[in-house]
Amino acid sequence: LDEDPPLNISTFHALGARMLRRHAEHFGRTRNFTIYDGDDQISVMREALSEQGFDFKKAEIKTVLRAVDRAKNAGRPASAMILPSDHVHIDATKLGTSYEARLRRADAFDFGDLITRPAVLLAESPRICARYRALWQWVLVDEFQDTNAAQYQWLSLMAPPGSNIFAVGDDDQSIYGWRGADVGNILKFPDDYPGCQVVRLEQNYRSHRYILDAANGVIAHNQRRLGK
Repeated sequence: LDEDPPLNISTFHALGARMLRRHAEHFGRTRNFTIYDGDDQISVMREALSEQGFDFKKAEIKTVLRAVDRAKNAGRPASAMILPSDHVHIDATKLGTSYEARLRRADAFDFGDLITRPAVLLAESPRICARYRALWQWVLVDEFQDTNAAQYQWLSLMAPPGSNIFAVGDDDQSIYGWRGADVGNILKFPDDYPGCQVVRLEQNYRSHRYILDAANGVIAHNQRRLGK
């Protein structure tokens, strides 16, 4: 891991891309792999659908790709996607497998792979996992309430219970559920990491009392929260 600095500040996706460049051969890619954008993904999925005899318009292909995105946000491969009820006639497993195979042949990953594949790498290679744990012995994650299941899987492998992991976040500010964020990650953190210390920041320096009263009145209806 000579190319990986002992101090690293990064987004999940940027760090995932760096790790995959370092270990691309594990997934049958080269270090010069391409990261496919939305239009690239549409082209690949159109080919995979055509292979099954479907000629979908762009909007319909995007619907299928959203199912792929949901699967990868949950830490699952495209073959595990769950399609909408009006697409039950499609073999989702076969379609997802074809989609992934086409990415591999093109020496490419999609955006979701930048999160799911590092977790797979650490799970499948204990040697690599141990080296990353030794390199980054202190891990801090900001905006933890906005992490998704795939990111949590990755973190749990890189910094398992007993590690020096610092999660910063506010369960009352989780607003990205529409793109896969799971507030349950921060809610269950004290259980998954027994012995961790929970520090509540309960003094607000940015808002007037009437704003806080209104916000707390809304938040009080949340059924799942750590509370402040």
